[in-house]
Amino acid sequence: MSKKSKFPSTELSTAQHELIARLVGPLEVRGISRSVFCDVLADAEITVLKSSLDRWVRAHTATGKL
Repeated sequence: MSKKSKFPSTELSTAQHELIARLVGPLEVRGISRSVFCDVLADAEITVLKSSLDRWVRAHTATGKL
């Protein structure tokens, strides 16, 4: 039986998710898209899918936290 695969972003803590989500707004104001931000995170060996980032940002926007 094959091992269940994990998404890399599941290895990040809730605090890390919140920090990453909070950075999106200021970066977008400066013209940096979420896709580019995901690429920059990947360059830093922090793999975050854009769909995960979008979900974290929605949650943070709705509640102020994740």
